[in-house]
Amino acid sequence: MASDIAKQFDIDKKEHRIAILEFSSKTILSKWLRYPFDRIKTNNDMEKVIQNLPHIHGTTDTGRALGIVLQEFFPQHRPGLLLLVFIITDGYYRDSEEVKQNVANLVAKPNVQLFVATASRLHNMQRNVPKTKKHFQDLRPKGDTLSEFAFRPIHFVSASSVRTANVSSSAVMSTTSTKDVVNIKPGCLFDVVFLMDFSGGVSDKRDIYIDYVSILIRSLDLNRTAVHVAAIYYSGPKRARTLFHLRKHSRAENAIKDLQRAPSNGGTTRTGEAIYYATNEFNEKFGARKDARKMIIIFTDGHSQDNPTEASRTARNKGIELKAVSIEDENIPPDTNQIIAITGDPSDAYSSKNFNKLQSFFDEYSRRCKL
Repeated sequence: MASDIAKQFDIDKKEHRIAILEFSSKTILSKWLRYPFDRIKTNNDMEKVIQNLPHIHGTTDTGRALGIVLQEFFPQHRPGLLLLVFIITDGYYRDSEEVKQNVANLVAKPNVQLFVATASRLHNMQRNVPKTKKHFQDLRPKGDTLSEFAFRPIHFVSASSVRTANVSSSAVMSTTSTKDVVNIKPGCLFDVVFLMDFSGGVSDKRDIYIDYVSILIRSLDLNRTAVHVAAIYYSGPKRARTLFHLRKHSRAENAIKDLQRAPSNGGTTRTGEAIYYATNEFNEKFGARKDARKMIIIFTDGHSQDNPTEASRTARNKGIELKAVSIEDENIPPDTNQIIAITGDPSDAYSSKNFNKLQSFFDEYSRRCKL
C-alpha cells in the first residue's frame, strides 16, 4: 500500500519530497527506520526504501510516531508548501492520549494535511477522533465513516481507493487549494546560490566567506520565507563543487553546518567556469522554482585566470542577478574592474566595507516576505 501511495508522487520531475518512518513499539524506538527528506533523492530511491523495509515486531505506538513527524520531519519541510502526512495503519494503538495530542498539534500547523490509509476498516484511530460534518473530503467509497479533528481535515483512505483513484488528482492536488495554504507575496519566491572562491590566492579568506554567507542565510530566515539557498565552492579547472542544492535546507542552522564542513580547495581561479557551473543549479531537479527570482552571490577577490565576462553575461541573459562580495586586502587588493564586469553594475559589487548594505537587502526581504 505504501508503494501505491508513493507512486502518485514524482521526485524527479515535480520537486516532490518524500520522507519515510517505519514504526511499531516505542520500547524498540532505536530500531524504527527514519528516512528524512534529504535521504530520498529519486523515485527509484523511494521505491527501493519501501520495498526493503524490514518487518518490525511489537505493539503499536502511533502517538510516538506522530511526535517524531513533528519533531524531526516537520522542521525540514519547505515553508509555504503543503505537507502531506500519510499514516498507514490498521488503527490499533496503545497510546491514545499521545495520539490525540500529536494529531491536534499536527493539524494545527499551517499547510499540513493528515491522511490515514488502511487495508481494512480502521479501529480506534477513527473512534478517538471527534467527528464533525464540516470541511471533510471524501476519499473512500460512500458509506465509510469520515472524521475530522479540531475543524481541520483528516482524511481516511481505503486500500481500494488508493489503487483505483489517482491520489495526485483526487487527494493531493485538491488539497493545494485549501485556505490554509500560505499565499506567497509577489516577488517573494527567491532562489539564491552562494558561490565561494576557495582558490589558493584567497585561502586565508575561506573562513571569512563562510561567515559572510552564514550571516546572509540567517538574514533570509529560511523557515519563515519562500527562499531556497544553495552553496558552491570553486578554484581551478573543473574544481567547482556543490555543498548543498537549493532543495535541501529549510532551516538556517542546518545550512550553516553544511557550510562549515566545506574543505579548503586551493589551486588557481576559474571564476567564469564556476559561474557556468552555478547557473546550472537553477534547475527544477535541484529545487529551483520556475517563477522565482534568481540570484548568484559570488565571493571572490576578482583575480580569475579565465575571463568571467561571457559567463556572467550568459547568466544575466537567463534572468539571473549577479552580486559580488570581496574582502579588502592591503597586500593583494581586489580586482574591482573584474568584479564589476562580473556583476554588470557597480552597485552590485560589495566589499567588506559595505557588506552591511547587502545584509540589509536580505533583512528587508525577510521582513517583507515573511509567511
